Amino acid sequence: QSVYGACILNNIFKSFIPKRISNKTVIRFYDLFRKLSGVSDRVIATHKEANRAVLSDAQISPLKEEPGYIENQREWKEVLIGKGKNPTMQKSGCGVFAVYNALLALGEDVGKETLPELIAAFEKQGVVLSGRWGVSPRAIYRYFQNNGFDTCMTMSRDTEVINRIGKDYTVNIVTVYNNKEDIMQFVHTVCVTKNERGEYFAHNAYYRKGNTYIAMPLGEKGFTGLQETIEHLAKNPQAICVIGINKRSFL
Repeated sequence: QSVYGACILNNIFKSFIPKRISNKTVIRFYDLFRKLSGVSDRVIATHKEANRAVLSDAQISPLKEEPGYIENQREWKEVLIGKGKNPTMQKSGCGVFAVYNALLALGEDVGKETLPELIAAFEKQGVVLSGRWGVSPRAIYRYFQNNGFDTCMTMSRDTEVINRIGKDYTVNIVTVYNNKEDIMQFVHTVCVTKNERGEYFAHNAYYRKGNTYIAMPLGEKGFTGLQETIEHLAKNPQAICVIGINKRSFL
């Protein structure tokens, strides 16, 4: 009986934040933990140099295609971000990858030189708990806003609101719970693009064809809306934050 009770309490704990804490409050905590921690200029400079070396070496670089969407986060073991145990893009880089993929979709000039600069920018102003929890969604929003892109952000879970942003903006970056019943399965941030027919594709969603990571879904036909896309990002996902981005309003 005590074991059964412990299981119930464990399940309540795991689902408490996704079910009981609003998305706005979650984002506020992200920002608080971002402000309370950071990465020193010395570490940022060291990482930038090391990351440039890795990405310039064709033998070990995980950047497989240039230019091309980054789908293979799990192969980025050698590229660094933040500090702490295992401070790599493999572990905590999904937000930066989403930014890179969004820039590519928006027609910006990106390549192997872009990633070290983006990583350094978010290490300076954006990583949460020194990178252990990735990048704050609000920092991503501010990055695009400060660089002249037409940008909006919502923490709504309402399907109509989410689909409207998906329709009105060229590119979306979404942060989701991987399992709305279990906070211990953490969160993930991806870039969502549209084709000429207005169908949606998620990038860096851990989706594979054989041994190759690819955009989701497989094939030429995408999802019909942004909410439908979100619902396929994990087994039991739930939106935390949706950012809509259009091309720069000035250069």
